[in-house]
Amino acid sequence: MKKKNVIFLGLLVVLLAMGLVFVGCDNDDDPSNNNNGGSNHPFAGNYVGTGSYGTATLTMTETSFTLVYGASNWSGNYTYQGNIATLTVTAPAGAKGIIITATLSDKTMTMTSSSIDGFPTFTKN
Repeated sequence: MKKKNVIFLGLLVVLLAMGLVFVGCDNDDDPSNNNNGGSNHPFAGNYVGTGSYGTATLTMTETSFTLVYGASNWSGNYTYQGNIATLTVTAPAGAKGIIITATLSDKTMTMTSSSIDGFPTFTKN
């Protein structure tokens, strides 16, 4: 009887250890979460577009961006939720604080801002 109790107690300990291992694993691979990152990041990449000021290039990492359009060269940080990103310009100093809203649909991105007009439509390379 004593041997049965020891074996039963050993099995319980093993089950408890396995349960703790599985509960401790985080498997949140949802790329729609704000700046979750990973290889499925929807905004990261290079984009190109043509507008009234010529060719525009946009490079986005998982948290920052650089936009060159005509004579302007903006950079900053962004956050996103789903297919909409909010870009905050941090340079140059004269444009600091400008907010740009970008909407991504497949490989096409449109941008709007209350401070800047005439953004081209961008295509992801």
